[in-house]
Amino acid sequence: MRFFTFRFLTNNEQRKHVAKTLNTVALGQLAAFGYAGLSNGNWSMMGVSVALAVLLELLALRLLRNLGDSL
Repeated sequence: MRFFTFRFLTNNEQRKHVAKTLNTVALGQLAAFGYAGLSNGNWSMMGVSVALAVLLELLALRLLRNLGDSL
């Protein structure tokens, strides 16, 4: 079987766009689920929401890692 090579996010503008989208999704889910967990006293929901937000932010930072000073 031939190997399928797919170059994801080939230019810097695409990387910036996806990183900003990940940032927005992380903040949105943290606002929705984190606040719901906090207001209902559901600490596990809030903890999972914070962990997911941190994970998405780290992924966004990893996408921007090799851009250098071009931001």
